[in-house]
Amino acid sequence: MPTTIVIQPSSSKWINIAFGALTLGLLLFVIGFSTNYWAVRNPNHLGLWQSHMCYRYGCRDFSNVSSNNADWFKACQALETLGLIALLLAFIILFLYMFVESCRGRNALMAIMMCTFAGVAFVIIGIIIFNTKKGYQMYNIGWSMGLAIAGAIFSFIAGIMVVMGYLGK
Repeated sequence: MPTTIVIQPSSSKWINIAFGALTLGLLLFVIGFSTNYWAVRNPNHLGLWQSHMCYRYGCRDFSNVSSNNADWFKACQALETLGLIALLLAFIILFLYMFVESCRGRNALMAIMMCTFAGVAFVIIGIIIFNTKKGYQMYNIGWSMGLAIAGAIFSFIAGIMVVMGYLGK
């Protein structure tokens, strides 16, 4: 007789809330991370990876990877990328924790907490560095950065929910 595998989500309400918050936070952050409206001053807009600038002779899009050599900008790109990697890792471990019975241990919860809070810290530090540069103080914060900030907030809430689930286990 063949055996059937039943996938049953974790029953902890804290972990379920954490999963929803981290899913939303990661989605918002990925959209903000990949779009190019971190700083806006019409008609110009600047993102982590691409920018749109208008001059007297016309407008053009250019890659920030090859054209922006400022160390602080590279640091922002690196920190935001590390934040993305850490949040993705936290999401994967949380997904496994919820749906795979053999992955439901305190060590998994500790790894989720560390990845989540490290990811949020990387994102926030990158945003702070980006916003403290004098060259961009004449720009307004764009919706892409707003989504990245919202994603970090939801991810932080997810981390708090994982702590609650850890303490309740």
